[in-house]
Amino acid sequence: MLSETKTRILDAAEILLAQNGLSATSMRAITEAANVNLAAINYHFGSKEALIHAVFARRLAPVNERRLAMLDQVLKANPKRPKIRGILRAFALPILETAFQPTNENCPVQLGALMIRLYTEPAQVVERSFNEQMASTARRFVSALHTALPKLDNEVLYWRTHFCVGCLVHTMHARPILLAVSNGTIQCDNAEEALEQMLPFLEAGLTSASNS
Repeated sequence: MLSETKTRILDAAEILLAQNGLSATSMRAITEAANVNLAAINYHFGSKEALIHAVFARRLAPVNERRLAMLDQVLKANPKRPKIRGILRAFALPILETAFQPTNENCPVQLGALMIRLYTEPAQVVERSFNEQMASTARRFVSALHTALPKLDNEVLYWRTHFCVGCLVHTMHARPILLAVSNGTIQCDNAEEALEQMLPFLEAGLTSASNS
């Protein structure tokens, strides 16, 4: 269990990183928001970079564990030709549910706001966090999709899974756009509903005829 001080530091850093980005978030701002001194951050994390890694790991590790557990069930059910929608559901649902859940004292920032930093910040520290938290999970899903789509060229598969990730990130981050475009008729606040709209779109993109 995390200490109270360590939790306060992580919560404060998460809020500031999601709101302002990595480069615009100073250690001083984090110490003030967490009501701790710099020595406390150095004691618990050692550096700003290590603190950033810890912020992403705390939120993404449980999501990826659930994703992989769901993927294992899909592969167990049909190891030779797993269902594409099952793979996509395992990939998308855990992160959508986390991203859509309301903020509270145990979840100060919606995951979508934090994830957008992971995908858009050019900093080397973010690249490392992505590699540590996401890359191995992504490779597992690409491998599963390759099993489900054995005739699809590897390069095409990588491109199409890349676009699937883009769709997922956009859905998490840009829900106000959908609300505005639909004149307020689509709230996009339910993970299952969003996923059911997303799955046929993603499957169609993955299985469409290859470029000639």
